[in-house]
Parts: sequence; C-alpha cells; structure tokens
Amino acid sequence: MSSSRYVAVDRWVGQNAEPLDPAAMQFRARLADEGARACASCVFRKQNWRVCVAAAALAVKSGGRDCDERDEKTGGSFIYVVPLADAQQMTIEGLEGAG
Repeated sequence: MSSSRYVAVDRWVGQNAEPLDPAAMQFRARLADEGARACASCVFRKQNWRVCVAAAALAVKSGGRDCDERDEKTGGSFIYVVPLADAQQMTIEGLEGAG
C-alpha cells in the first residue's frame, strides 16, 4: 500500500485502485440510516472483506462499535463514516507522525 493519505477516487470507484487502509484513516461508527441496506453509505462499502474486518477491529480497539453489532435501543446496524473536519481546528506543522 502506498504511503499517500489520499485515494485516487476515479481509480477506487473503478475498483482498480489499492484497497483503503483503515489504519491510515480517521473514521467513526454511526447508526446506519433507518431502512438503509447494510453497508449503504459506509466509507468502506465495496472494499474487500479484509478491509472491513480490519476497520471493525480498529473501531473496537479504540472504543467504538463493530459494524456487525446492533444498537440496543433501535436494533439498527452501524456504518463507518469519515468525520467532518472542524474548520476552526488549526494544523500544527511538524507534528505529523509524532507520537
């Protein structure tokens, strides 16, 4: 997998790009829309099942939900979405990769 943080969308949609790497992405679980088909609107939709398994494992490891779980209140399933960037958040140069 390339080290780029960006995906060539035209290649990905055409299904001839490298698979997404959940470990290199920011994503979060949210309830799927009521009545939506499983995986509809998930950022990992149409990816190889290994990508989905890796995403679910990372979500659980970070305290999130596995997409195969059901919500206790609604019985709905979960999907993964990319969180919107906060326009007020500043980027601090030189900190990428630190940790």
